[in-house]
Amino acid sequence: MRPLRFAIKTLGMTSLKSLLVLFPLVGLAACADMSAQPAATAQAPPTAAGVAAMPDANDTGSLYGLFLAGRKALNDGHGQIAAEYFAKASESDPSASFLKERAFTAALIAGDVHRAAGLAPQAGQASLSVQRLGQLTRAVDDLAEGHGHEAQAALGPEPLGPPHRAASLLLEPWVAAAAGDAKTALTLPDARGDLLITEVSTLDQALLFERFHHYDEAEAAFHKLTSGGDTAEASVIGYGAFLERRGRRADAKALYDTALKVDPANAPILAARARVVAGGAAPPQPTIAQGAGQALLAPAAAYFAERQPELGLTYLRLVLRLDPTRDEAWILLGDTLMAAGDTDSARAAYDHIPPGAPQYVGARGRLILTYQGPDDAPKALAIAEDEWLLLSAEQDAAQ
Repeated sequence: MRPLRFAIKTLGMTSLKSLLVLFPLVGLAACADMSAQPAATAQAPPTAAGVAAMPDANDTGSLYGLFLAGRKALNDGHGQIAAEYFAKASESDPSASFLKERAFTAALIAGDVHRAAGLAPQAGQASLSVQRLGQLTRAVDDLAEGHGHEAQAALGPEPLGPPHRAASLLLEPWVAAAAGDAKTALTLPDARGDLLITEVSTLDQALLFERFHHYDEAEAAFHKLTSGGDTAEASVIGYGAFLERRGRRADAKALYDTALKVDPANAPILAARARVVAGGAAPPQPTIAQGAGQALLAPAAAYFAERQPELGLTYLRLVLRLDPTRDEAWILLGDTLMAAGDTDSARAAYDHIPPGAPQYVGARGRLILTYQGPDDAPKALAIAEDEWLLLSAEQDAAQ
């Protein structure tokens, strides 16, 4: 979506390190060590070695020692370790709600959404905003696990309050679809004039109409998005893929050609057009989790555009929990981590983009730019040489 492009351009203008005051729940020093963890991967228990020179870190029976160790890990950028310490501290004193809140937010920002869902505070255990974020996190984690009814229950019958109203409205149809509730899934949410919700929910409705085999309604929704000259990438890609799946390759090519007249360098649309011209297989219909991930990417990007990267980062983690193959989210995450000064984690994010993906060349260019130190030239050159060899091989294969 268009907010994503603007967000990427503005990322470099904000230092996430300066947001510790703006995000008192945990601080974004927890951004370090941020490569996403699979939900089934167990994190090793924290040890004194995990947090350098932390007073009382070995005193696992001391609530104060655990709190200090967690805070030190957080300040050092070890989000996973911080979450472990805060969780242990919370277990030792369940009445200390601020500890549970810190454990939850540390795990979420560190990318361990499954763990964060288990730590999400209940009513009365945290501020109202964090409680709402906990509901959203539990719903996302249940949806990622394929538990549609549980996700619907976690989200609740009413939209979440600010700042998570848009996210809950955009997630609701996908959660309903996972629960088999077609009526709710196919009903547009009450956008109340919010253009972001209106645009994204119309695309979601088109995708869900197709999922429930209402093909005429799906095409009408897609056409509504693209007929007014709107060439937003997600709308064009979604409609074109729908046309390809319906066997209408000529119509899909015409749609891509029209969009490329406005944005001739758009890599995903260029890739889609090349696929049609080459007679390649139509892309599969997105899964419910993938559709939900795409829906949440829009408010994530909007928060970055509004210079609220602490919320944008949180939403990126939720997006990638739903769809670990969402390349745009990995690039945006890498850009965010670079802005925070977490170069190693940014490199790991860029490395998630696989060869052949439309975003691959851009991701490798960003990766090369992370090697700017006096001793980094050989590594940057090696990456560039690898990319040159790969491109040469692809060109030879195409001839």
